[in-house]
Amino acid sequence: MIQMLSKGIEKFEYIDFEPTSILTLRAKEKLNRIFGESPSDSSTRGFLRKTREGFQGVMHVRSAVGTFMADVIGEDPVAVVDTLSRKIRSQLRMWKRQRQLAIDA
Repeated sequence: MIQMLSKGIEKFEYIDFEPTSILTLRAKEKLNRIFGESPSDSSTRGFLRKTREGFQGVMHVRSAVGTFMADVIGEDPVAVVDTLSRKIRSQLRMWKRQRQLAIDA
């Protein structure tokens, strides 16, 4: 079963399980934050899949300046979403620093 959370061009799918309300709220909160920090032409997509090992989460932010991607496996789906968010936001911060250095040069 696939359940999808969608707002604008932000999408997050839950595959092979029913997410709790806490998980869907956390995922929406993290996606909104990432979307707000992403390049203006970005689309943000992700999924969380139940596997034998626990949960696999993948998130992509695609834009003209590049693609930012994270892949995480863990036992707690909320922790997987949090880690995905941290990894993507770290990449976005690095991109912003590099962009600022290019502007300052």
